Amino acid sequence: MTRLKFILSGFSILAVALPSFAASARYAISPDRIAGAMAAMGMQVSTAQLTMLSDAVAATADPQLRVQSMQRWPGDRVVVRMECATQRQCLPFFVSVRLGNGASSQLAMSNTEALTPHNLRTAPTPAVHSGEPATLFIEGDHIHIRVAVVCLQNGTVGQTIRAEGPDHQQTYTAQVTGNGVLKGRL
Repeated sequence: MTRLKFILSGFSILAVALPSFAASARYAISPDRIAGAMAAMGMQVSTAQLTMLSDAVAATADPQLRVQSMQRWPGDRVVVRMECATQRQCLPFFVSVRLGNGASSQLAMSNTEALTPHNLRTAPTPAVHSGEPATLFIEGDHIHIRVAVVCLQNGTVGQTIRAEGPDHQQTYTAQVTGNGVLKGRL
């Protein structure tokens, strides 16, 4: 019994001696901070116009936010995808912005151009679509092969996608080079 007490007291000393590691803190991203990030891009919105579509938290108390994309919703709303300057600060999140009611905002303009600030990235149009046929050019040192394939993924020019033969027995990984055209290497 005394030996068991000695072992247990050793564990309790070890537990006290080891430093405790606190869980990493998370900070809620406030509507004020979101409205400030939108204002920095020239979009004046009030916090009353914002609706958080999910909880947004950051690893730092003062994250640098930016608008990644915007999309009109039916009615008088725009959905804005926000992100932090680095993924370590926070994950992307969505905010709904209510337009109208005399709100003075570039977003309230009927011109669609107001929805795309000059430094906002727009998604490129896919050159190939999943399930559609394409032509795959396979090149090697002294060989050039042209194969009819069916795309398994959407892809833009420069993107690598998967495709398969029409008989579904061979799968290829290829780079999109144009509309309905893929390029692979042996």
